[in-house]
Parts: sequence; C-alpha cells; structure tokens
Amino acid sequence: MLNLKMPLDFRSDKDSSEMLPSLSRRERGEIVLTLFFAQLLSQKTAWLDFRTHAFELLSKEILWQPRPWIFAWDPDFLTALRKINVGIFLHQTPLFREGLGDMRLDHAEADLLEQFGPGDQPGKRYFLKDLRHGMHKVFMSCKDAKTRLHANFFPFGLMLAGLYQHLESLGATIDVQACFMRAWDRLTAEERSLLEGGTWAKSTTA
Repeated sequence: MLNLKMPLDFRSDKDSSEMLPSLSRRERGEIVLTLFFAQLLSQKTAWLDFRTHAFELLSKEILWQPRPWIFAWDPDFLTALRKINVGIFLHQTPLFREGLGDMRLDHAEADLLEQFGPGDQPGKRYFLKDLRHGMHKVFMSCKDAKTRLHANFFPFGLMLAGLYQHLESLGATIDVQACFMRAWDRLTAEERSLLEGGTWAKSTTA
C-alpha cells in the first residue's frame, strides 16, 4: 500500500510553519482535487483510489493510503484526456475540441462541458448522482452516434467515482479552477509547453 504524506502547503505558497494544525472541509477537498489534477497531468500510471478513507488528516500533513489499484493509461487516451482538461482550464477551445476528436466524442461536447466545465468554477459542489447522470448522457450520445468509449474510460470512471464520493462527503464548495492551476504551476515550463501542444503523454517517460 502506498503511504504518501503531503504537506499542507501543497495547496498554497505559504511556508509550512504558517500552516494551521487543522483543515477546513473546503481546504481538504481542494488538496484532494489538486492531487487528482497533478497526477493526471504528470504521470502515465495512476493510483485510482481517491475515496474518503484512503486519506488521513495528520497535524500538518494529509496521508494518502490508496488501495493498490494502479493503472497504466493508454498513451492515446491520456494524451486526449490531457488535451481536454488543459483546453477547459486554460480556455483553449481548439485544444479541448482536438481532445474530443481524438476520443471520437465530438458529439458529446455539450454533455461533457455540462459535467466537467467550463473552467471558471470558483464554487462547485460534487455529487455522485451528477456524475452518474452526466456519464449516462455521454453513453447515450455515443449510442446515438454509433461510437464506443475508449476502454480506459472504465478505470477513469472508477477514479472519478472515488473522487466524487470523497468531495461529496465533505459537503464543501470547491474552487476547481484554482485546484487545476496549482497542479499546473508545479509543472516545469517544458512540461507545460508539451501539454499545451498535446504531446507530453507520448514524448516523455513521466
């Protein structure tokens, strides 16, 4: 089992000595969501377990103890997924649509934006029922368009379900844009350039 300790300053630029000994529900949720984005942007292999009981709040750290549900993304899927997320949160519509096209999901653009976007979301509440409803609409759109979802959508859906369960249990409003940008800002300039070009998943060993 992975035991990953994350300092509270994973969520901000404050010195660790300035950190309070406890986190609000919103702060905890934003650390978890930032971790989700950081893993998506920087790793080819994912730990899928984002459920509530995989995390423990310590005095000045969050301890992540995911179950060993590890999945190596297909490079084409990961590249498209990164294009979609970078396109949404950096407001690069052509890149977002390119990612949709790579997944043959052009027909589901409105449904995916309703579920996961637009990027500027200073206050989003997460509910599992919304995820189920949104994904059902995507599935039905694929059925109507006679296309199939990539096989990697199954593990990705498991990861999303755990994330939504965790954030719903916190009952907090999350600044999604800020979480993405914290993860984005921790990348190197070269990594950001490759992601904006939609090539990092194939051109690096991350």
